[in-house]
Amino acid sequence: RRRSLLVVLTGRCLALVVLAVVVAVGATLAAYRFDLASDVVVVPFVPTTCDVLGVVVLYLSVLVFV
Repeated sequence: RRRSLLVVLTGRCLALVVLAVVVAVGATLAAYRFDLASDVVVVPFVPTTCDVLGVVVLYLSVLVFV
């Protein structure tokens, strides 16, 4: 039981980090491409996306690992 919790938390953290990096780089490139101020676009977008992805990844990792 304790090992499965460790697997869930590790998998969740790794997936969230990968998704957060992809979103941050994508938002930065999109802001640059459309000539928008990156601090206005990226700063609010990335934390909100990470919060939503954190909940989704937690739910999916519990479904898969438990």
